[in-house]
Amino acid sequence: MKYIKLFVSVALTSVIATSCIREEIPNSTVSDKQVAAMSDTQLSMLYGISSYMVAVNSWGSSGYYLNDWGYPCQMYYREVNGEDFPVYKSTYDYWTYHENGTYASSYTVYTWYYYYKLIKNCNNLIGAIDENTTNEESKRYLGSALAFRAMAYLDLARSFEFKPTGYASIDSKAEDDGIWGLTVPIVTEKTTNAETINNPRVDFCTMYRFIMTDLEKAQKLLDGYNPSDVSLPGNDCVNGLMARVWMEVGSRLEENSEYIKDYTTKLAESNKKNDGYTTLNVTSAKDCYEKAIVCADNAMQGHTPITESQWHDAKTGFNTANQAWLWRCRIGGKEQEPVY
Repeated sequence: MKYIKLFVSVALTSVIATSCIREEIPNSTVSDKQVAAMSDTQLSMLYGISSYMVAVNSWGSSGYYLNDWGYPCQMYYREVNGEDFPVYKSTYDYWTYHENGTYASSYTVYTWYYYYKLIKNCNNLIGAIDENTTNEESKRYLGSALAFRAMAYLDLARSFEFKPTGYASIDSKAEDDGIWGLTVPIVTEKTTNAETINNPRVDFCTMYRFIMTDLEKAQKLLDGYNPSDVSLPGNDCVNGLMARVWMEVGSRLEENSEYIKDYTTKLAESNKKNDGYTTLNVTSAKDCYEKAIVCADNAMQGHTPITESQWHDAKTGFNTANQAWLWRCRIGGKEQEPVY
């Protein structure tokens, strides 16, 4: 028994000593950086972005659940404030303040908050993936995150850029304040906390170039690839967003708006900036519209219009993704299993 006890004691000591030598850093834990580099983690982060598209009460302290339900809510805001969604009476529903234009600052803050939180989620994933990665799955996650971010900035730019209102007092103040043509601040995965303290709004030329930079990267990363789960953007969505950007730029070149003199010159000057953003090599509205047509055609590759029976289906029409859908926001129900 003494020999057995001695043997066991020596054996255990050897194991402990060996383990201490080999495990200077415990292999049962991983760093935040290692976690972020895992494909499963990256996919979860991507689905987190997708889920935020339909987040309820994302503002937290708003308390207005019926006025705070994610990206579709922002779409509704734009429709109500635009020309396409008639408001017969603004006192019969839960949208009174927004529809009659009171408490406008509060709703503007919500829009600002919602999109920048969406951008923050995108930045977290973009910053976790090496742009030069050889991992095909990670490339797709990165491409989709860039598409989400580009979409967010395109919406923000169009929502907050000050354009002529037709009211002399307001337009005159905008002229005095020098805010014509300014969109919103750009915050990326590389923006430091110190830089956010002094991060002014950028002009629309710079913003379009920044958005197109994200889309060009996404296009390469997602080349020929579209996820089967259309709640995640693929190359078709990227091309669709590119078409929208070219339409925006083209309309500027076509109008050459009075409040922004010589847009062609401003675009040329912006293209010369050493800011790392892509150049928009166009000189006319025709150039832009031709590019938009190509991008729109590419977006439709692999898709066909819905059929008459699909259109008239009272149960699934406009609710169930089919061959015509490129991108969706899914509210409720069980999501598909990861498809990347």
